[in-house]
Amino acid sequence: MDKMRTQLIDAHCHTDKQQRLVTYLKKEQILSCFNCQNKVEADQLLPLAKQTKTIWLSAGIHPWEANRYQLIDLLPILEQVSVVGEIGMDSVWTSVPLSQQQRMFEQQLAYASDKGKPVILHTKGQEKKISRLIKKYPNRYLVHWYSSLEGLTDFIEQDCYFTIGPSLNVDPAVLQVAEQVPINRLLLESDGLAAMEWVLETKVDEQVYEHHQMSQMVTLAKIKKLSVNQLTEQLRGNFLRFFPGN
Repeated sequence: MDKMRTQLIDAHCHTDKQQRLVTYLKKEQILSCFNCQNKVEADQLLPLAKQTKTIWLSAGIHPWEANRYQLIDLLPILEQVSVVGEIGMDSVWTSVPLSQQQRMFEQQLAYASDKGKPVILHTKGQEKKISRLIKKYPNRYLVHWYSSLEGLTDFIEQDCYFTIGPSLNVDPAVLQVAEQVPINRLLLESDGLAAMEWVLETKVDEQVYEHHQMSQMVTLAKIKKLSVNQLTEQLRGNFLRFFPGN
């Protein structure tokens, strides 16, 4: 196993039809958390996750699908994972009514708080609203790929964790997260191969994934004035502190 690869972490990602990413991360023993959005993905990922100590799973009803599912539909999967998410609200990328999104979001927040399962948040366009809502449900929160120039302080003050999305080198809002969030609350994510392809505007295989994630690590290390090795140690510690024992 290449030492460079062991420096990587991927705190939030989605699988692909060929399961290329999960196969690669499992083989290289890279700390990662995959999102299960439905039964098909759960059936694929649960057996793989049980074969390794380096892959965690999350599950939740995404705000884009808040009008398609009920919480009870996902309960059998939620009971088998240690993290709830990604869940939240979105007024940018979906037309699902915000009232339906909020109802489903709060049901899942209540479930996660009651079960003591940390939460991964999707906040697009609803940052202020979500920062207020989560105050009602004490828990450990990870804000996924925060990409707004407003509202960041509201989450920092609640001691939330944040993932740096794959657009660090091109998005001022993601750069702001890297600059302003304390180093002990930062993680790195890819959001999966499809998301990385969207950012890079090119096909992404395992080699491109690895190169881009390392580039993100180098950039973040410079921002935080750390060596890559120091950053690696910090991010791994952050990961293991946020995610429950595997």
